[in-house]
Amino acid sequence: MYNLVITLGNVKMTKKLLNRKALSPVVAAIILIAVTVAVAIAATTWLGSMSFSFMKTEEINVGNQAWASDMSYIDITAKNYGTDPITISTVEVNNEASDDFTFQSGSATLRGGESAVIRVAHSFVSGAKYEFWVVTATGNKFPCVTSAPSTSVSYADWWHSSYDYRKHVTVTNNMGSTLSSGYSVCLTMDTATLVSSGKMLPNGDDLRIVYWDGNSFTELDRDIINMNTGSTQIWFKTQIDIAGDSTDDSYDMYYSSASAVNPPENKSNVYLWYDNFDRADIPNITTETAYNVKTGGGTWSIESNVLKNVGSSGDPNKLIITGLGDVNVAVDMLVKINVDSFNGGDASRMGLSCCMGTTPIGGGYCALFHEIQTV
Repeated sequence: MYNLVITLGNVKMTKKLLNRKALSPVVAAIILIAVTVAVAIAATTWLGSMSFSFMKTEEINVGNQAWASDMSYIDITAKNYGTDPITISTVEVNNEASDDFTFQSGSATLRGGESAVIRVAHSFVSGAKYEFWVVTATGNKFPCVTSAPSTSVSYADWWHSSYDYRKHVTVTNNMGSTLSSGYSVCLTMDTATLVSSGKMLPNGDDLRIVYWDGNSFTELDRDIINMNTGSTQIWFKTQIDIAGDSTDDSYDMYYSSASAVNPPENKSNVYLWYDNFDRADIPNITTETAYNVKTGGGTWSIESNVLKNVGSSGDPNKLIITGLGDVNVAVDMLVKINVDSFNGGDASRMGLSCCMGTTPIGGGYCALFHEIQTV
């Protein structure tokens, strides 16, 4: 019995290859596995807001940056997390005092728990990185590091007011050819530090990926792996093509919202293929149009939300993912497998089989898993 989850991410996949009007059984698997793919992804340098405490009674968090559409100014939010009043005397841009900043809301003096939105006007350059320092009357400085958006992207608005932080995410295509939209990419980050500092929920419900198309925001489904660790993976799909050797900076990660619940996490909207078999028992899974069997001698079924094969012998019984359609380009696959039991002999010859040529379809093993024999 195989307790499995299927996830596939596409590599060098064109929209034509995902056309489900012309499906062909080119991907075969003796077991269903978890497969994810990511090529040419560069996690963004940590940009956005940071918080430091310099004195017991002065603790300001500088967050929520909102750029003007023409990049003539940026609005940054400063919040007093201490108990004593704090007076903001100036704002520095790249270590130089700004002579053009105003308070859009709040005032220069913040009591404990109060916030102010500070508008800083400057000759900002598209794509350039900036360090902002909110300076108090006592001389303490509290930083915010971010980058001006590209000319094709405007961040004049904050996606959701209940989120305190935003990190900019840039996807880099290091290949010479175009990376098609719908590509599964992965951002790796340290969430444990954010959780321990109270800036992120331990379950990650407040960790959201948002896409900006130049006019409006779209929240994306995401899959979080190893939450609350130093190497959390956040998977999501790209929304537009990325030309060869270029970047797309249309994505942001929002977090720090105590009321956040029910994040979008439909893995079918994250990977090229996903199935965890979490559904009613079915005696023969091939009655579902998404699956077919390559070889005889066994039956694939779902029992208690687990994929099960019984009766195969000789050449391993292969289950074809017909719903995947044509995948006739090179792919990278990350295989995840949880095997319930090995029975020895052919019953233990579990593997992932992909089409190596036109004849036979589904021939050849990409990965073979076998029971470890001890002497």
